[in-house]
Amino acid sequence: MSYLFPYAGDDRRRAKLKPKKPAPLQHPRRVLPQAPVPEHVISFQGVANMPLPLRQIMLEVCKEHNVVPIDIVGTDSRKHVVQARRVYCIRAKEETNCSYSKIARSINKDHTTVIYFVKQGLAGCSLEPMKVTHVPTPRKLKGPVVDLTALEQQYFDLSQEGLTDKEIAQRMDKSYEAVRHYPKRIKRKMALALTLKEKDDGLLSGAEN
Repeated sequence: MSYLFPYAGDDRRRAKLKPKKPAPLQHPRRVLPQAPVPEHVISFQGVANMPLPLRQIMLEVCKEHNVVPIDIVGTDSRKHVVQARRVYCIRAKEETNCSYSKIARSINKDHTTVIYFVKQGLAGCSLEPMKVTHVPTPRKLKGPVVDLTALEQQYFDLSQEGLTDKEIAQRMDKSYEAVRHYPKRIKRKMALALTLKEKDDGLLSGAEN
């Protein structure tokens, strides 16, 4: 069995292995006290590294267009936000000496976006603030469907003649599977129409009294 376990009971292999060196002791990491965050950094989240002239233009544009800086810097594509972003790019190019790339970096965009906005302004596009109007679309209330469709009316007329479902299906040029649900639909709609009529009669009688 020694050929199966050549190192059984032999410590020579273990003696050749060098002992591992103990890991060096690591000193605890020093945690420096954090300085209080200035107010302008809190109000401009994500744009704290923006130069002061650009930051001032950003503040004025935000007040004029009723948006927040994070909207202009972010990916919001609403019309009034895009308009504010365009006005900021045009004013930043006209009132400062910043390059297209620097203005683009301040709003996390590519420099071609700033060039496009500036060309739009030079082309005479309106720079007036857009009003945010949320007009709720009137919701159409669907009333109960009590009117029979053309096929259901045809089925009802043929059933009054005493024909079977298969004969009605042949007369309507439909398969039996297509018309076998018509009796339940017609019965349900008639019951609903009768219920609504009783309610209307009750309301009318109550109004007369």
